[in-house]
Amino acid sequence: MRFRLNQLLGRDSQSKQLDKETKTYWNTLSTTFKTCKHTITQKLKKMELRQFTKSKMENKQEELTVTVNMYSSNIIFNRSAISHLGLKTGDKVVFAKDQKSGNWYFFRTQNDDSFALRRYAGSNMLAFSCKNLCKQIIRETNEDAYKVSMNIGKQSVAYDGMDLYKMNVRDFELDEFFNFETQKQAAKLDPSHQVVHADISPAPAAR
Repeated sequence: MRFRLNQLLGRDSQSKQLDKETKTYWNTLSTTFKTCKHTITQKLKKMELRQFTKSKMENKQEELTVTVNMYSSNIIFNRSAISHLGLKTGDKVVFAKDQKSGNWYFFRTQNDDSFALRRYAGSNMLAFSCKNLCKQIIRETNEDAYKVSMNIGKQSVAYDGMDLYKMNVRDFELDEFFNFETQKQAAKLDPSHQVVHADISPAPAAR
């Protein structure tokens, strides 16, 4: 009888030990899961999602932009900029940079020491050509880029008798085969890379 009792007590002790170990295991597993869940949640909270919704994409064309193209040496104003700012063929513009802040601006002027806008490639856009200005802008934004697009502020800033329109880099396009030296050689061989003479014919009304 005593042997049987000890045997039963031993089994009960083993069962309790097993239950204790099982409980410890599940507690550890639960703690690990909660830690992983917290870490994943924290990482998700740090994300900054830029959503490309239908309305945003449809309104993208309404942005006022100017594009600097190093290949063609053209600086091109899009139709939204032309319409909003009232730009037209023959208008004279000057680009400027604030040496303190690094901000880029452009303004209209009557001074002959400026760039006259012309119709661009039979489109409703306006442009002017200046290889050195294209080079200067690209060097200060991204030397590996051959094209830089900048947003134009819709409101001007009055400064020293001028109405300055601020420009901020929106995006740029890279070309692994592009650099200033190869572009210089290409211009000598391919006439399409050379600066085109100004077209002073009237531009169609911006839409």
